[in-house]
Amino acid sequence: MCGVAGVAHWTDSPISDAANAAFERLHPRGPDDRGFWAEPWFQAVHTRLSIQDLSWRGHQPFQDGSGRFVTVYNGEIFNFKELNRDLVADGAVLHTESDTETLIETFARQQCQAFSSFHGMFAGAIFDRAEKSVYLFRDRLGVKPLFYLETGHGVVFGSTPDVVAKLAGGRPVDKSALPSYLAFRSAPVDGSFFEGVRSLKPGTVIKFSAHAPTTETFWDLRDHFSCVDESMTLADGMAGSRELLRRAVKKRLVADVPVGAFLSGGLDSTIVVHFMAEFAKDTIHAHTFSSLNAGTDEVARARRSAEVYGATCHVTDITYQDYFADLRRLTLQKGGPLTVPNEYAIFKMARKMKQHNTVVLSGEASDELFLGYSNVFTAAYMETRSLTKFEIAQWIFNKYRYVRPSALSAVGFDESFLTAYKTEGVAYIFKVISELDSDDLSDNLQFFFLRHHLPALLSRLDNATMTASIEGRAPFTDHELVEFALKIPRRLKIGEGKGGTSGKQVLYQAFDD
Repeated sequence: MCGVAGVAHWTDSPISDAANAAFERLHPRGPDDRGFWAEPWFQAVHTRLSIQDLSWRGHQPFQDGSGRFVTVYNGEIFNFKELNRDLVADGAVLHTESDTETLIETFARQQCQAFSSFHGMFAGAIFDRAEKSVYLFRDRLGVKPLFYLETGHGVVFGSTPDVVAKLAGGRPVDKSALPSYLAFRSAPVDGSFFEGVRSLKPGTVIKFSAHAPTTETFWDLRDHFSCVDESMTLADGMAGSRELLRRAVKKRLVADVPVGAFLSGGLDSTIVVHFMAEFAKDTIHAHTFSSLNAGTDEVARARRSAEVYGATCHVTDITYQDYFADLRRLTLQKGGPLTVPNEYAIFKMARKMKQHNTVVLSGEASDELFLGYSNVFTAAYMETRSLTKFEIAQWIFNKYRYVRPSALSAVGFDESFLTAYKTEGVAYIFKVISELDSDDLSDNLQFFFLRHHLPALLSRLDNATMTASIEGRAPFTDHELVEFALKIPRRLKIGEGKGGTSGKQVLYQAFDD
């Protein structure tokens, strides 16, 4: 929906002007409007991509009715109309059809408890003018990004790490992130490629003031790893997944602008288009891509799927020349190197899609929830050895690491780097999975995928779409679906019965039609 940035501090020294530098970097994320708020102790910057309540009333920064709170916010709250009824019943007088007003008015009444009632994707800041404090918040799965840097006398935040680095007066590249990038295709999940610039952990709110920061968790992924329902039948898993996906897609069609889809013709994207066709009032614009490497098989499948659902299928052709021509732009916009080449494909499809849509639905999170990476998840399921936590970290590194040590050696990395590559990679995985109180290999593997791999995919989706001024939404990240999927026994996902042990069998069978 938008780009956000800001600075807050608790000393008497003046704040340098944050607006111009932030507006320049955030413009693609919000080309429709700019907003700025300045007080002696804080500045807030907002660039708007208009999606809900397209009028001037949706302008940000946005102040609550009492005048105490000011917010800059990026994302969408899909159940805002239901929450508005509760607000009106509580005596609120609402002046917009914008979910931003829902967010700030709910927070004004409930403070951090408000975030538990929001269904959607959201990240931003709320300034408390009375207490002289700022709350940074991020949605449950980390669909929308938020980065921050503690400065010693305050905090700087923004939608991209380079914006934060710029507002902080410049930060050097964090070279210690290189092994993580080569092994995992991203910086550490709570970090960035700039020294000191951190990524806010999903499902959390951090309050910054003149006192020490305090963190509140309103949703914790770990809570749902102990809720597996071994009595669940395959029929139950299929029915629940189907209904919750239906609801998830319906929620993500809430917009005052046209909504399209990325469609590969595979299971996940076809499920999304299937339910879009049930609810959409207009023709669905579905986008796919072809390249010299990928061949035309995916395009053919996408065209067939689009034809079944009456969608218009747009095909974007991609070449190496295109990729290298736009590589610098995407890298600068992201504030870090790209993950894999199809990050560029998403951007180019989104840029073409802008002719028809401002919002696109995509299939991220399906494989992480339903164990679709069969070569990894099935191998873990079939592993019979009892492993320690550290051995689990080694197992995951050997299966997951992206670049082979031999390939690094071949292009000139020395032996000391190769040693660091392996030891630091295992240590990082160990650190991530140590958050989970389980010694089960499959549990730890899925937790790592949801805690590290999925945020990297969501960052890829966000950067590629927002650089083209398109908002990407991922129905499989709906927290009600996530909570249900984590209750489904692993044996049902891996595949008992029809389909064999190939992963994602609950979905394949639920959508056999």
